[in-house]
Parts: sequence; structure tokens; C-alpha cells
Amino acid sequence: LRQLSLDGKGPSPAVSPTGRRSYTLEQINDLRKHMASAKPKDAITYLPWRRRGDKLQTIAVANFKGGSAKTTTSIYLAQHLALQGYRVLAVDLDPQASLSSMLGVQPEFDLEEGDTLYGAIRYDDKRRPLKDIIRKTYFAGLDLVPGNLELMEFEHETPTALMERKTTNSEIFFRRVGVALAEVEAEYDIVVIDCPPQLGYLTLGAVCAATSLLITIHPQMVDVASMSQFLLMTADLLSVVRKAGGDLNHDFIRYVITRH
Repeated sequence: LRQLSLDGKGPSPAVSPTGRRSYTLEQINDLRKHMASAKPKDAITYLPWRRRGDKLQTIAVANFKGGSAKTTTSIYLAQHLALQGYRVLAVDLDPQASLSSMLGVQPEFDLEEGDTLYGAIRYDDKRRPLKDIIRKTYFAGLDLVPGNLELMEFEHETPTALMERKTTNSEIFFRRVGVALAEVEAEYDIVVIDCPPQLGYLTLGAVCAATSLLITIHPQMVDVASMSQFLLMTADLLSVVRKAGGDLNHDFIRYVITRH
């Protein structure tokens, strides 16, 4: 890095009076691109983006119980991956929108109708492309699909859509999240979804779209019992989804022990 700076190659860091160089994360990412271009054989060492043929990794963080650190796990995981150089998309599926708030979006004031994932998965003609909903965050390499109370509309409208047969099999509720993410998959390496603390249509959509699941749990009796209920209910519901054609092939399912 010192030699690159002296040669005038790559971004120019801030230099302290003692000669210490400081780089922003944006500059680090620029350096990654520069080194990957200069040494194509070692490109993946510097720039760990998806290569041709690699699938988009989608990680859903879920639990039936609130307060199990789903949002904390989601944001720290997303930020860690962005620090490693990956292009990360965080999706806030929780109507409480804590993830959005932690990433600089005020859900009550900054969002208008259709500015959440609901805008890309709704059943009427107001549906929007997901690329028009995604926002940059203050964290380089980490974009956001924000959430707010509007997400509850999907929970309310899905039963009606099912009864009135408003959707084809390819547009059924549990495929909509995955279809929306497929629109922007070329722009990202990893998607992290913060699921709501309930086993509703949004959570089922996230689980079906995910390639991997993280289930957060506090090491306490009440939380373990709640997780047991969550897993039993999930197994029953997913068996129905599987019979309806849902794709539930996950690369891994892990339990994450969290503490207050």
C-alpha cells in the first residue's frame, strides 16, 4: 500500500503528520479493484466477487420469537461481509424496521408508498422493479431494501389473492421474494434478509428465496421452547409449500446462540 501511494497509483489516503496513512472503506474497495486488475490470476484474493456460474447467496435470519437478536445478527453479518469486499444487499422484512433505522433510514419519514419490498411483490399493477427501491447506505458496499409497516399489507392481501386465484403458480406468494431478488442478482454477491418475528407469508417467502438459514436463539428455557415451536410450525408449513412446488434446497441451516 505504501508503494502504491508513493507511485500515485490507486486512491490517495489521508496522511497524518507522522506519515500514517488512513483509507476509507470506499478507498479500500478501489484498491481491491486495482489489485485485481493488476494481478488477474490472483483477482479473487483481492476482490471476492461472484465469478461466472456462482449463484447469489441469500441468507435469511429468522426466528418465531421477537428479541432473539435477528436484526443485530443481520446488520453485523451484512457489515462484516461488506468489509470483506463483497457486494451486499440487506433486506428488511420486519415491519418494525429496526434494520432500516440502524442503516440510516427513518421508516416513518423517509419512505413513501412502495418504498419497501412490498412494492416489488404486491399483487396489483402498482408493483415496482426492485432496483428502484434499493437504497445506498452510509456503509460502502452495503445497500438496503428498507422496511416499514407497509409490509403488513402483504400479509393481509395474500389470503385474498389465494382465494381469488389472482396469481399463477410462478407468481404464488412463496416465490415472490425470490423472483424480486432475481431482478438484481447480477449486482450483488450476498443478500441478508432480516425476517419478521412471526411465521407469516413474508417469512415463508424469505425462507423459500434463501440459500441458507440462520436461526437465532438465546440460551434460555423460554427461548428454546419458542424455537422448538417455530421449527415444528415451520416444518408443517414448508411441507405444504414443498408440495406446491416451493424450492427448499438450502446449503446450510445454522443455529446462532445470542446473548443480551
